[in-house]
Amino acid sequence: MAFHSCRHVSNLLVLAVAVTILLSSPILSSAKGTLHRDVARIRVCKDKHHCITAEPAVTPTTRERGLMFRKSLPEDRGMLFVFPWSYYWNFWMKDTRIPLDMVWLNKDGRVVHIVNKAQPCVSEPCRIYGSREKSLYVLELASGIAEKWHLKTGDKLLFKVPEDVLNKVR
Repeated sequence: MAFHSCRHVSNLLVLAVAVTILLSSPILSSAKGTLHRDVARIRVCKDKHHCITAEPAVTPTTRERGLMFRKSLPEDRGMLFVFPWSYYWNFWMKDTRIPLDMVWLNKDGRVVHIVNKAQPCVSEPCRIYGSREKSLYVLELASGIAEKWHLKTGDKLLFKVPEDVLNKVR
């Protein structure tokens, strides 16, 4: 009888540990709209009063997934897509559940194009968003932030992509 009780307690402990790990996993964090806990953060600012913390998307897989399936995005969060070269990068909102602002930036961090309040794609074909200027970065923000910050073409955003993140760009 005591062995059975110990086994029951042991099973409960294993279950409690599994639930704790699952609740703190990046997958659930992503689904809840928060940033992944296991990736670097990049502070992106227009000035000292207008800053967000961005999750970098540096590989084909992370860039393809982007902010898909997120249920929310706090105003002080975003995603910075870092590409291996400047190009006319296009985006769409397939499987993205929240409206976003998209800001294309050149190699110097200057805004070359802005899409305000891009809406989720509910059925294909999805609208394609892109810039007529080459960009090295695209910043996705919560919908309305670009207007709130009074962002315009030519503005310079301040950020530094850490070396360890740059080493992962593909």
